[in-house]
Amino acid sequence: MPVTHLRAEGVFLPRLQKRTPRDLTVVAADAGGLKRAQRYAEALNAGLAVIAKARPRPDVTAHLQVLGGVRDRTCLLVDDLASTGRTLAGAAEALCQPGAREVHAVFSHAVMAADARE
Repeated sequence: MPVTHLRAEGVFLPRLQKRTPRDLTVVAADAGGLKRAQRYAEALNAGLAVIAKARPRPDVTAHLQVLGGVRDRTCLLVDDLASTGRTLAGAAEALCQPGAREVHAVFSHAVMAADARE
């Protein structure tokens, strides 16, 4: 059946453009979200980084490394969904290790499974 792919950028970007700091780096939480992060980075005139990670089992993420400069930068993680929030929390920790000043996140689907509230 025909479907229309709806993207959240039309909702998020106008709001983000009003509040974009000069030192912003947009971060893809994983390689699969890199194209999405590139669209945000272009629209926000920001830097770009990606987190290389492994997923040893469902809902468990082992962050390997941050690819791109985040030291002394404000980082915006962009993702499509958050099931438990562990990936975003782990990504934020991974960004803080090399010295990110602030970490914010935006995602469009909150699944909120199991212990997501915690």
